[in-house]
Amino acid sequence: MDKQEVELRATVPLKSKLSLINKISELSKKVEKISKIIDVYYAPISAKSMDDIPMNDIGSFSLRIRISNNSVLNVKSITNFGDHNAWDEVESEIDSPIAINRILKVLGFSPFCRLVKTRTSYIIDNECRIEIDDIEKYGIVIEIEQIVNKDRVDEAKKKNQQIFEQLGIIKEYMVPRTATEEYMKKFAFKETLSDEMLFN
Repeated sequence: MDKQEVELRATVPLKSKLSLINKISELSKKVEKISKIIDVYYAPISAKSMDDIPMNDIGSFSLRIRISNNSVLNVKSITNFGDHNAWDEVESEIDSPIAINRILKVLGFSPFCRLVKTRTSYIIDNECRIEIDDIEKYGIVIEIEQIVNKDRVDEAKKKNQQIFEQLGIIKEYMVPRTATEEYMKKFAFKETLSDEMLFN
Protein backbone atom coordinates (compact mmCIF):
# COMPACT_ATOMS: atom_id res chain seq x y z
CA MET A 1 0.00 0.00 0.00
CA ASP A 2 1.19 3.54 -0.81
CA LYS A 3 2.74 5.50 2.05
CA GLN A 4 2.29 9.16 2.97
CA GLU A 5 4.31 11.48 5.17
CA VAL A 6 2.15 13.10 7.85
CA GLU A 7 3.58 16.13 9.65
CA LEU A 8 2.77 18.81 12.20
CA ARG A 9 4.99 21.80 12.96
CA ALA A 10 5.43 24.73 15.33
CA THR A 11 7.88 27.57 15.83
CA VAL A 12 9.12 27.66 19.43
CA PRO A 13 10.70 30.60 21.29
CA LEU A 14 14.38 30.03 22.05
CA LYS A 15 13.70 30.40 25.79
CA SER A 16 11.39 27.35 25.62
CA LYS A 17 13.87 25.03 23.90
CA LEU A 18 15.35 23.41 27.03
CA SER A 19 11.92 22.83 28.58
CA LEU A 20 10.71 21.30 25.32
CA ILE A 21 13.70 18.94 25.12
CA ASN A 22 13.06 17.80 28.70
CA LYS A 23 9.42 17.02 27.88
CA ILE A 24 10.43 15.10 24.74
CA SER A 25 12.93 13.11 26.80
CA GLU A 26 10.06 11.93 29.00
CA LEU A 27 8.36 10.49 25.90
CA SER A 28 11.48 9.20 24.16
CA LYS A 29 14.67 7.83 25.65
CA LYS A 30 16.21 7.55 22.21
CA VAL A 31 18.01 10.45 20.56
CA GLU A 32 18.55 9.14 17.06
CA LYS A 33 21.03 11.73 15.85
CA ILE A 34 22.20 15.33 15.77
CA SER A 35 23.16 16.56 12.33
CA LYS A 36 23.79 19.65 10.23
CA ILE A 37 21.55 19.91 7.16
CA ILE A 38 21.81 22.08 4.06
CA ASP A 39 18.66 22.24 1.92
CA VAL A 40 18.75 23.81 -1.54
CA TYR A 41 15.32 24.36 -3.11
CA TYR A 42 14.63 24.65 -6.84
CA ALA A 43 11.94 26.35 -8.89
CA PRO A 44 11.31 26.89 -12.60
CA ILE A 45 13.79 29.41 -13.97
CA SER A 46 10.88 31.73 -14.81
CA ALA A 47 9.91 32.09 -11.12
CA LYS A 48 10.88 35.43 -9.55
CA SER A 49 9.01 35.33 -6.22
CA MET A 50 7.06 33.05 -3.91
CA ASP A 51 3.87 34.15 -5.67
CA ASP A 52 5.12 32.34 -8.77
CA ILE A 53 5.40 28.96 -7.01
CA PRO A 54 2.30 28.42 -4.85
CA MET A 55 1.91 24.88 -3.52
CA ASN A 56 -1.83 24.39 -3.25
CA ASP A 57 -3.00 22.38 -6.24
CA ILE A 58 -2.91 18.60 -6.23
CA GLY A 59 0.29 17.55 -7.97
CA SER A 60 2.20 20.76 -7.20
CA PHE A 61 5.53 19.95 -5.62
CA SER A 62 8.71 21.06 -3.90
CA LEU A 63 12.09 20.00 -5.26
CA ARG A 64 15.28 20.06 -3.21
CA ILE A 65 18.77 18.70 -2.77
CA ARG A 66 19.61 17.90 0.86
CA ILE A 67 23.17 17.63 2.15
CA SER A 68 23.68 15.95 5.51
CA ASN A 69 25.32 12.64 6.36
CA ASN A 70 24.54 11.78 2.75
CA SER A 71 23.15 13.66 -0.26
CA VAL A 72 19.55 13.22 -1.39
CA LEU A 73 17.30 14.50 -4.19
CA ASN A 74 13.78 14.90 -2.78
CA VAL A 75 10.33 15.70 -4.16
CA LYS A 76 7.22 16.31 -2.04
CA SER A 77 3.86 16.65 -3.82
CA ILE A 78 0.44 17.85 -2.69
CA THR A 79 -2.25 15.12 -2.54
CA ASN A 80 -5.15 17.21 -1.17
CA PHE A 81 -5.72 20.84 -2.12
CA GLY A 82 -3.84 23.14 0.23
CA ASP A 83 -2.95 20.35 2.69
CA HIS A 84 0.65 20.73 3.90
CA ASN A 85 0.37 18.15 6.67
CA ALA A 86 0.29 15.03 4.45
CA TRP A 87 2.43 14.49 1.35
CA ASP A 88 3.52 12.05 -1.26
CA GLU A 89 7.30 12.00 -0.93
CA VAL A 90 9.94 10.45 -3.19
CA GLU A 91 13.68 10.71 -2.68
CA SER A 92 16.87 9.09 -3.86
CA GLU A 93 20.43 9.21 -2.60
CA ILE A 94 22.80 10.92 -5.03
CA ASP A 95 26.57 10.76 -5.45
CA SER A 96 27.17 14.30 -6.73
CA PRO A 97 24.99 17.26 -5.73
CA ILE A 98 27.02 19.44 -8.08
CA ALA A 99 26.19 17.20 -11.05
CA ILE A 100 22.48 17.01 -10.09
CA ASN A 101 22.41 20.80 -9.75
CA ARG A 102 23.67 21.07 -13.33
CA ILE A 103 21.11 18.55 -14.57
CA LEU A 104 18.27 20.43 -12.88
CA LYS A 105 19.39 23.64 -14.55
CA VAL A 106 19.37 21.92 -17.96
CA LEU A 107 15.81 20.75 -17.18
CA GLY A 108 14.73 24.33 -16.48
CA PHE A 109 15.08 24.63 -12.70
CA SER A 110 17.30 26.95 -10.68
CA PRO A 111 18.03 27.27 -6.94
CA PHE A 112 15.98 29.99 -5.24
CA CYS A 113 16.46 29.25 -1.53
CA ARG A 114 19.21 27.80 0.66
CA LEU A 115 18.38 26.81 4.24
CA VAL A 116 20.89 25.65 6.87
CA LYS A 117 19.86 24.01 10.13
CA THR A 118 21.02 21.80 12.97
CA ARG A 119 18.59 18.96 13.64
CA THR A 120 18.11 16.80 16.73
CA SER A 121 15.92 13.76 16.08
CA TYR A 122 13.96 11.63 18.55
CA ILE A 123 11.95 8.43 18.03
CA ILE A 124 8.67 7.65 19.83
CA ASP A 125 6.95 4.25 19.66
CA ASN A 126 9.27 3.22 16.81
CA GLU A 127 6.91 5.03 14.44
CA CYS A 128 6.79 8.70 15.26
CA ARG A 129 9.78 11.00 14.75
CA ILE A 130 10.17 14.31 16.55
CA GLU A 131 12.71 16.74 15.13
CA ILE A 132 13.95 19.98 16.64
CA ASP A 133 15.53 22.22 14.03
CA ASP A 134 17.67 25.25 14.86
CA ILE A 135 17.40 27.14 11.57
CA GLU A 136 20.01 29.80 10.80
CA LYS A 137 18.50 33.31 10.57
CA TYR A 138 15.08 31.97 11.62
CA GLY A 139 14.83 30.17 14.97
CA ILE A 140 13.67 26.94 16.61
CA VAL A 141 11.14 24.68 14.88
CA ILE A 142 9.66 21.42 16.16
CA GLU A 143 8.20 18.91 13.73
CA ILE A 144 6.42 15.60 14.30
CA GLU A 145 6.52 13.19 11.39
CA GLN A 146 5.03 9.78 10.66
CA ILE A 147 5.15 7.74 7.45
CA VAL A 148 1.97 5.67 7.25
CA ASN A 149 -0.32 3.86 4.83
CA LYS A 150 -2.78 6.21 3.16
CA ASP A 151 -5.68 4.68 5.08
CA ARG A 152 -4.03 5.78 8.36
CA VAL A 153 -3.44 9.46 7.52
CA ASP A 154 -6.29 10.79 9.68
CA GLU A 155 -5.19 8.58 12.60
CA ALA A 156 -1.60 9.85 12.27
CA LYS A 157 -2.76 13.49 12.21
CA LYS A 158 -4.66 12.95 15.47
CA LYS A 159 -1.66 11.30 17.11
CA ASN A 160 0.62 14.16 16.07
CA GLN A 161 -1.81 16.65 17.58
CA GLN A 162 -2.00 14.65 20.82
CA ILE A 163 1.79 14.62 21.14
CA PHE A 164 1.94 18.38 20.62
CA GLU A 165 -0.60 18.78 23.42
CA GLN A 166 1.52 16.55 25.69
CA LEU A 167 4.53 18.74 24.93
CA GLY A 168 2.61 21.90 25.76
CA ILE A 169 2.79 23.34 22.25
CA ILE A 170 0.23 26.12 22.27
CA LYS A 171 -1.90 27.09 19.27
CA GLU A 172 -0.08 30.39 18.80
CA TYR A 173 3.15 28.50 18.03
CA MET A 174 1.62 26.31 15.32
CA VAL A 175 2.74 26.76 11.73
CA PRO A 176 -0.29 26.50 9.40
CA ARG A 177 1.68 25.20 6.43
CA THR A 178 5.44 24.70 6.79
CA ALA A 179 8.23 26.47 8.63
CA THR A 180 10.26 26.18 5.44
CA GLU A 181 7.65 28.25 3.62
CA GLU A 182 7.76 30.89 6.36
CA TYR A 183 11.55 30.99 6.01
CA MET A 184 11.20 31.31 2.24
CA LYS A 185 8.86 34.27 2.60
CA LYS A 186 11.68 36.10 4.38
CA PHE A 187 14.72 34.97 2.41
CA ALA A 188 13.89 33.25 -0.90
CA PHE A 189 14.76 35.00 -4.18
CA LYS A 190 16.64 37.69 -2.21
CA GLU A 191 20.23 36.50 -2.58
CA THR A 192 22.39 35.25 -5.41
CA LEU A 193 23.03 31.53 -4.97
CA SER A 194 26.27 30.77 -6.77
CA ASP A 195 27.20 27.17 -7.53
CA GLU A 196 30.28 27.57 -5.33
CA MET A 197 28.33 28.31 -2.14
CA LEU A 198 25.24 26.10 -2.58
CA PHE A 199 26.45 23.02 -0.75
CA ASN A 200 29.02 24.50 1.64
